Amino acid sequence: MAVMRDSDRALFSATELKVIESSTPALIKSYQPRQLNARMVRVRKYADKHRDLVREQQRATKKGPRPGRPQELSNLRSKRKAQLFADALQRFEKRAEQVTKQTLAKQTADEKRAAKGPRRSGAQRETLRRRQQRRQAADAAASQPRIARQLKKTKQRAIQGHIRARGKRQQAKRDSR
Repeated sequence: MAVMRDSDRALFSATELKVIESSTPALIKSYQPRQLNARMVRVRKYADKHRDLVREQQRATKKGPRPGRPQELSNLRSKRKAQLFADALQRFEKRAEQVTKQTLAKQTADEKRAAKGPRRSGAQRETLRRRQQRRQAADAAASQPRIARQLKKTKQRAIQGHIRARGKRQQAKRDSR
């Protein structure tokens, strides 16, 4: 990873310098995932631009040296700029990978917690346990023949169903008016 020197600052325009400086480790940690992705796209654009520029310059120097300039120094600034943008992009990608790992770990932890069910206090657990015991006792009692006959005699369920259906019909009639 290239370290940016004071002499490198002269290579960049003001906007490019802001992008490079935003890739420092302290600032990268403060970005939200959306901000991280947006800055990564921007750095990638600059990195691609300067990488292509270096390639073009290399092709041009293969044709022949330009008069008045030594051949080995002609592309040095562009190469350095491309290298610094590539390093900035690498830092952003590394941080993005860390963020995705963290969110995946958090999601799996949330899923595990959700699978266990909601957290309840001791009193709530006790209340639920008692309710389950009552239900089980009621089911066991209802399976006994005497209680089943008694429910059949009173026709309580049938009466309740009739009342409910009558109420629904009356409400539907009022709603249609």
